[in-house]
Amino acid sequence: QGIKLIDGKELKKWMDEKKKFVIIDNRNKEQFTKEHITGATLITVDELMGNPKLSDKLDKNVPLVLYCNGVKCWRSPAAALLYQSLGFKEVYWFRNGLPEWIKLDYPTVEGGK
Repeated sequence: QGIKLIDGKELKKWMDEKKKFVIIDNRNKEQFTKEHITGATLITVDELMGNPKLSDKLDKNVPLVLYCNGVKCWRSPAAALLYQSLGFKEVYWFRNGLPEWIKLDYPTVEGGK
């Protein structure tokens, strides 16, 4: 089926409509703690590669949205391929990532894990 692209406006619409999905931040812990998209969970691509069982806590039938630091960031597309190989049915890549989200003035939070 392939990895699908999603943009910030569509992602915000999903949030506003309370659509069931999981958003995963693929950046590092320091970046995540500084600022991330509201509702995101941190699972770095390195952690996932080192321990694919981390994905076991996620429902493979629920859409996954992956993001990192924008177009030049390799982490989320690498993670998207990995999640797809682990059997996730709907994998979305928020290609422009956090920079677009901030530019659109959508909600972010600090802290978390």
